[in-house]
Amino acid sequence: MTNAHSILKEVESIFQEVFEDSTLKLTENTTAHDIAEWDSVQHLLLLHALEQHFFIKFALEEMISFQNVRDICASIKQKLDK
Repeated sequence: MTNAHSILKEVESIFQEVFEDSTLKLTENTTAHDIAEWDSVQHLLLLHALEQHFFIKFALEEMISFQNVRDICASIKQKLDK
């Protein structure tokens, strides 16, 4: 079983890389509205980086349905726990 807190920390690290901002801090409630650079292109780059880091694959429906960091982390946790 994967720890949700450790996933959030790893996801935060990936966000910092993708958005080139080492000061970026995430909560489970962080949304695209909270990060000015988080547009549709950055969303795809971010999800691709997460897939590479965690060795997982997101379905298109998932990518479209993510509303916040909590949704992304929950999907990662579910995939890692399989």
